[in-house]
Formats: sequence, C-alpha cells, structure tokens
Amino acid sequence: YTVAVRVLPEFVRWLPYFLGETMGEDSALDGPPDAEGRVTGTLGFESLEDARGRILACGRGVEVLAPIALRHSVLDH
Repeated sequence: YTVAVRVLPEFVRWLPYFLGETMGEDSALDGPPDAEGRVTGTLGFESLEDARGRILACGRGVEVLAPIALRHSVLDH
C-alpha cells in the first residue's frame, strides 16, 4: 500500500523511529524541498489501516497527499 507524503524537515530524521521497517526499499523521500523545507516522497505499508496507525503516530510531522481515502481518514481522526 503506497502512500504519497509530505514531511516536515525537522521530522525526517524521526521517520525510522515512528515507521520502523516501513522505511524499506519501497520508501523514498526524494522530492525537492518546498519553500518551507518540507520534502515529498512515498512510503510503503501493508494496508490502509497499517498506514493510518503509523502516520497518526507521527502527528503533524507527516501529511498524507494520496491516496485520498487515507488522507481523509487521517484528517478525520
């Protein structure tokens, strides 16, 4: 389950702590930083539920861009 994300620059170093083995080969924060220094990329998860739980644990450090169902689920929580 691939998720497009935007990550706060100060949170990038904490991703492995919050996401654990999710930060594998199918994960990459390779987008250029925006004006506020946030980087974009993709993270791989086992399912929508797995992604939601792990991303919610990150607080405001990670913003879901897609898929839209996950974005809405995280925003509604």
